[in-house]
Amino acid sequence: MPILITACTKKKMGDAQVSAADIPAGPIEAVGSQWIAAISADQERTLAARLYQGGSHAESRRAAEDSGYPHLIVSAGLGLIAADAEVPNYAASVLAGEDDILAKLGDNPDASHWWRWLQGRSPFAQSLKTAILATDGPCLIALPRPYLDMIEADLLSLPEQVLDRVRLFCGAQAPAALAHLQMPYDDRLDGPDSPYRGTRSNFASRALRHFATRVLPGKEGHMVAQHTAAVQAALAGWTRPIRTSGIRKSDAELREILAAHWEAMGGRSTRMLRLLRDELGIACEQGRFAALIRDMREERNNVA
Repeated sequence: MPILITACTKKKMGDAQVSAADIPAGPIEAVGSQWIAAISADQERTLAARLYQGGSHAESRRAAEDSGYPHLIVSAGLGLIAADAEVPNYAASVLAGEDDILAKLGDNPDASHWWRWLQGRSPFAQSLKTAILATDGPCLIALPRPYLDMIEADLLSLPEQVLDRVRLFCGAQAPAALAHLQMPYDDRLDGPDSPYRGTRSNFASRALRHFATRVLPGKEGHMVAQHTAAVQAALAGWTRPIRTSGIRKSDAELREILAAHWEAMGGRSTRMLRLLRDELGIACEQGRFAALIRDMREERNNVA
């Protein structure tokens, strides 16, 4: 039977019981040991499928429910976990932000180094290699590029005939060594003919759901070239979305808009960026937006 592997999400149900932000910086052994102790402590547990929230996880969960395939989740704080595992509510990521676990590592290891360390010590983690070897069907992996980079070495350690069963879904180009396994989804997934439209942040999960429910059935034993052709055929009649330029605003104008919506958005940068781009139609480059949010947070903290 095929299996699905998707990413954890920053947005979770309820408040985090442990956070990478609370771990003192230091070498990986020191930081990691404190993190393992924190997630291992007695505390409330929640099914992983319910813990993660947001559009990306909703698409992944729906793909698993509609296909009936086992669902595993790549977590930067827990390792590889099953969607039906009971886990603590935590805040840890390998993406920039206050819960970036990599920022705590004084010896500057990359995400793949942290992943290997975590996988070997987390009480919640299971082996990625073992999970893939345990199934004789395709392994469908939908991850943002930083998380795909994190597990790349694990995937490349698989026997060639097993690696050939992996199918990748990513909103960006996959690493060169894995690029031949990436299914050829493009922005037609967001076009007027597609019933799978959404935001760029959940592109990989939406592509996975389309493949798992519309392309793969009856083709489970096909080779990667055949699956690639099947995706291309499925998208052949779809048109691309019409792109419109967003409204331009000065930094002062953007700050005023963000301040007006700060409380309603809970001060969450992802929600406010989506508000600007998707609801208000305002153009704002990601780096510029991040700098504005950072400055506004610092000002609010100083006032508090």
